[in-house]
This record gives sequence, C-alpha cells and structure tokens, in this order.
Amino acid sequence: LYINKNMAVVNSILKQSGLTRFYGPGYVDSKTLKKGLSAFVDATGPYDIVIIDAVTLFWTKKNGADPLKGSFNYFSYSDIEHCFQDMIDFFLNSSKSIPHKVFYPNFDPYNVSNQQLELLESTESYLLTRDSKFWLKKEQMEDLEMEKFSNSVNDNWAEFIDKSGEKIVSFHGTVGEDEFKYHPLEFRSFDVAVPGVGYYNRAKALDNLKLVNNGIKLSLDGQGIKRKLRSRFFLLTQTRKSLSDYQETFFRTIEDSKMCFTCGSALGYSIRKFVEIPSRGGVLLCKPFAGFKHVGYLSGKNCFAVEPDTIGDRVTQLLGDMDELERVARAGQEMVLDLHSFSSRVSQIRSMFESMIDNDFEGSEWLDGNLNIIKARC
Repeated sequence: LYINKNMAVVNSILKQSGLTRFYGPGYVDSKTLKKGLSAFVDATGPYDIVIIDAVTLFWTKKNGADPLKGSFNYFSYSDIEHCFQDMIDFFLNSSKSIPHKVFYPNFDPYNVSNQQLELLESTESYLLTRDSKFWLKKEQMEDLEMEKFSNSVNDNWAEFIDKSGEKIVSFHGTVGEDEFKYHPLEFRSFDVAVPGVGYYNRAKALDNLKLVNNGIKLSLDGQGIKRKLRSRFFLLTQTRKSLSDYQETFFRTIEDSKMCFTCGSALGYSIRKFVEIPSRGGVLLCKPFAGFKHVGYLSGKNCFAVEPDTIGDRVTQLLGDMDELERVARAGQEMVLDLHSFSSRVSQIRSMFESMIDNDFEGSEWLDGNLNIIKARC
C-alpha cells in the first residue's frame, strides 16, 4: 500500500484492461513464491503480455536497501528478497513464453543511470509512460538550481524517450470515479491551499499568499511541517493507520479548498495532483507542466496558469467572481472525467494493448487533447 495512490490505481486499470493476474510479494502466497514465476505462468497461462515495474527490474542485491520501505507491506523484506532475481530473470528471458513485454517506470526518472537504461533497452520492452513532449531536459528547466534535488538530475531518461517513440504506451496520471467530489465552492472552508512537498515554486506561492493576506483563507494542513511530520510518522511506524491519516489529510485539504496551487517542480512533470485537484471539484491553479495543453488543460477555461510570486493578487481577483470560478471548476472536473478518469484509462490502455497483440502498434501520443494510437501501415 503506497503513500501515492497512483500505483493502486494503475493495478486496477491493468486488472480491467484484460484478464490480468498479479505475481510477487503481497500478491500471491509464500508457497507460490517459493515455486517461482515460471511455475506460476505454466499453471495459470498462457499470456500475451508481461509487465514489470522499475522497483523490480532495477533491484540489485548489491544495493542492500529495501526497495519497499516507502510502502506498507504484509511481509518483511528479508522474507521475500529472494523473489526479486527470479522475477527479473523471468522478464529478461520471457520472450519464448510471452511475446510482449511492458515496463512501468514507477521511479524517479530524472536520476536513472545509463546502466539501468542499458538493461531496460536490452529487454526491448514497450514503455507505459508519457511521450517525449512531456519530458524536459535540464537546459529547459527553469529554477532547477533552486530545487534541493538539482544535483541528482540528468537527461538520461528524456533522451531515452526521444528515441523510443514507437514503444510508448502513452499513460498519464488518473483518478478513480470514486474520487470525484461535487460539492460547490461556496461550501468549502478555505479559499486556497498549496498541498504536498515544498518544491521551490510551491514554497514561493505559499510565501506570496501569506504576504498578500487580503483576507484570503489559506489552508495550511496539507503542507509544510505538518505534512512532513505525518510523512515521517508513517515511515517510522509503517502502519496502515499512519498511511491512512497521511492520505486523508491530503485529500481533505483539496476538498475543503476552493482553489489549489500545484506544480511538477522545476522538472515540469505532470504529477497526479493535476488530475486530483479538478476531480475533487476545486479549481486548479498551477505552473503548467511540459505538454500541458496536449492532455486537455486550457488556462482560463478549465484551470488557471498562475505565477507563484503574484498568486495572492490573482486569488483575490478570482474570488471576486464566484460564478466564473465555479464554471472553471466544473469545466476542469468534466475534462478530467472525460480524458483522465479510471474508465477512460481502461479503454485507452485496452486499445493500445489490443493493437500490440495484433502486432500493428507503433507507439502513441497525446496531441491537442486527444490520444493518438500509431499503427503500422499495411
């Protein structure tokens, strides 16, 4: 069970995109794990597609670190460590039994090593990720030097994606239909919030909102020291309750605020908050990510692009026309429901997987609010 709900949503999408079975620690019992993945496939297959994530594929015994430390698990890492190499070996050699391989990059792509990418390239996998227009290179990143992680950023992943267009199974953040909330803005206790990790532009926005202070009701529960303490408490306790408390505070912050500001840090990354905020009925204020318009976002229509150092005045202005603010909130919610909801993703992924199985899939991309599946010419 992860702090970021995206992995759980991805699993559910895969489950409904076709007849899907999960294998690995936490998914099958100890006896099945001991027999190994090949035995599992022989007993439950055949399969058209095998999918692996970065946590598994990039695991190395030499590293020594627990790759699951950021999640709640039903088992101890020491009990299941032996499973990783078995899963990696199967994926590397699965072409004879399963024709199509897919890699899901649930990791920090901006500090991936060349060695890891060489391993990934050798698998000849399709990539369940965003196409090249959604990945910035370092020279394009404004304010990168202001981020705490700036020294670890490289262009390896962006360059890898540039040359992998025919392998892209285009996938962006998504939300389940049960995450949509429909109460009007007038019933929300706060005017604005800046939830999540304190990236440079989020911190600047928060500072400006505090500075302007034109009677703006600012929520402070989902960020800053309170957020850090909840996150640290979960990492120390590793309990379901501490995980639930962290997640509920985050979602409550969004649901109780008329507007929420977010950004994908200096990386310009399309994080899940870009769909979470509109889905829960609030107005998205943001520093746009790379490729913003291509997945349906239009400033002034279904969200507002704002500068962090002038956000206070902009919020005051927007609060002056609640009818317009409500209209934008509903337009943002409808856009996410149409393009980025769970059911939409299931349909999109199923179409791409079917094309893959038919051997006519040559990549996919989002362009001007539409997903285009590129098929081989006959």
